[in-house]
This record gives sequence, C-alpha cells and structure tokens, in this order.
Amino acid sequence: MKLPDKIYDILKWITMVVIPACATAYVGLAAVWVWPCADEVAKTAAVVCTLLGALLGISTAQYNKSERSIGKHELPGDPYATLKNEMASSDDDASFF
Repeated sequence: MKLPDKIYDILKWITMVVIPACATAYVGLAAVWVWPCADEVAKTAAVVCTLLGALLGISTAQYNKSERSIGKHELPGDPYATLKNEMASSDDDASFF
C-alpha cells in the first residue's frame, strides 16, 4: 500500500516532532509537579515512535523501489553515477573552492 504524500508527511512530523516533544514536556513537568507515570509515558512514547518510524521506513523503501523501476527495466542503483563519472574525468587542476 502506498501512502499519500500528505498522510506520510503528517505521520512523519508526528513521529519525529510531536510525540517526542510531548513526552519530553510531560516527563520534565512531572518531576516538578509530581505528576504520575512519567517513566511509563517516556517508555510508551519511545515504543510508539519506534513503531511509527519502522512503518514509515518500510513505506519509504517501497516508494523508492517503485520510483526507480520503469516498466520492466530497473534504473541504476546510483542516480549520481553520471555526475560522479563527469567529475572524475574533469581536469585534476580544477578546484571547487
């Protein structure tokens, strides 16, 4: 199943920003305000982020695999191969800086 780009972006933002930020805020404030279950909240957030990260990683790998294939022909694994070859064959005296 291919995730729509908008849903992927939202899930990625939730996984990388929202859950860790909320968990960190809760754990930090729990120490000050003596809120319950700070350790459990931190562990739960870590497990949920790991699960979502793995699922998003699988989705990304499937998307990249489908984007690289055209019909029955697979594109080369390194999309920068042509650029690397051109750079290697250019003058050795050339400097980028």
